[in-house]
Amino acid sequence: MNKYYLQNGSESIGPFTIEELKAKGITKNTPVWCEGFPDWVEASSVTELASILNATPPPIKKTAPPPIITKKSSGLNFIQKIALFFLIVIIGLIIFSSLNETKSEDNFETESIDSVVDSSASVVDDSNSEENKKRDARNSITSKVNAQTNEYTVDALGGITNLEITLYNNTDYKIDECEIQVEYLKENGSVFKTEYLIVNNIPAHQDKTLSAPDSNRGLEVNVKINFITSKKLDLCYSSLEDLVAGDIDPYKCK
Repeated sequence: MNKYYLQNGSESIGPFTIEELKAKGITKNTPVWCEGFPDWVEASSVTELASILNATPPPIKKTAPPPIITKKSSGLNFIQKIALFFLIVIIGLIIFSSLNETKSEDNFETESIDSVVDSSASVVDDSNSEENKKRDARNSITSKVNAQTNEYTVDALGGITNLEITLYNNTDYKIDECEIQVEYLKENGSVFKTEYLIVNNIPAHQDKTLSAPDSNRGLEVNVKINFITSKKLDLCYSSLEDLVAGDIDPYKCK
């Protein structure tokens, strides 16, 4: 039985029997040499080795691995969705509350400004109304403040006794001082004598009575008011002064 040498690429190894070659798992392309061979030959050209040659299996076809299906995230899971929902609700409530507070503040500021304006307007209106009321009272002072006599006694031969003068204040304001001129008239209407009475502090819508001097002559009495003053009314009335043409408030203190 022949023995064969093999090549491992750089040197020869062997010799090996056919059984040993079979164990080596040579193929038909494996270079072999045996005594009597002129040169190295492929194992397939040696008839004796045909029975031990291992068929070269066809190359393994590489099959593409099954595609890896990456499961796309469907987004947020259920718990995350619930949390996000409540977060959105809370943010919405905060924004809504903030807007309401801002609106309330704006409304409050607007109402406060309106109140101030209304109050100011009311003060101005009240002030104007009060001033107009005072002016009307000053312009009508001669009809609202007047003096009257009582049923005095007249002597048959002439003379006046038991004379009283009552001053009536029909305004809404206190009169501080009033001067009343009392004239005692003779039978022919001429003035026998004149007396002046001063009445002080007559409250609104009240009156005050003073006794006038007696006269040994005269049959009749005539009374008139010369001056009236009132700080509350800003009144400085005088019957002895001529009125200025066009003056709409002639009795206001200047």
